[in-house]
This record gives sequence, structure tokens and C-alpha cells, in this order.
Amino acid sequence: MIDYDKIVDSVIIRTRKTKDKYVPLGFSGHRTIKKMMIDEKIPQPLRNILPVFESKGEILWVWGLRENAAFAAGCKTENLLLLEVYQD
Repeated sequence: MIDYDKIVDSVIIRTRKTKDKYVPLGFSGHRTIKKMMIDEKIPQPLRNILPVFESKGEILWVWGLRENAAFAAGCKTENLLLLEVYQD
């Protein structure tokens, strides 16, 4: 879940771009979405169609991966943004 109060602009949904990177929750440095998808064994055919949630150029969350540590909910979080993905 995402700390809603850390988001400064609207959230957009898109697919991944070349060299997209962020700091996943539990990691100390930046990782590319591509590397995270490989590590999490996301099937190749899905990698270019999975939704990427971003706000003001910062990746919040990628479906199937960890959320961005900078936006993750914590003990001081007052408002949550719950992002869910449904398939038809």
C-alpha cells in the first residue's frame, strides 16, 4: 500500500519504459524494472504490458513487484492509497 500523503500530483498508469528505475521496498538502491521483473520471474510476454503507476515521474508501484520505498506506507501513515488491478 502507498502513503497517499506522499503523492504530490495525480497518478497515471502506463507500461514500462526503457531504463525505468526506482528503489523497491526492502532495497537500499535503485533497481531497474527490467531487473526486478527478471528476479521475480515475471514471464517475458507480460513484462511490456503490466501496469506501472507513477506520479510526477516517480514510479509508485509496478504490478507484481514491490512498491517504491519512498512512497510505502509506514507507522506514521495517515491516508492510504490502495492500488488494485483487475483483469477482464
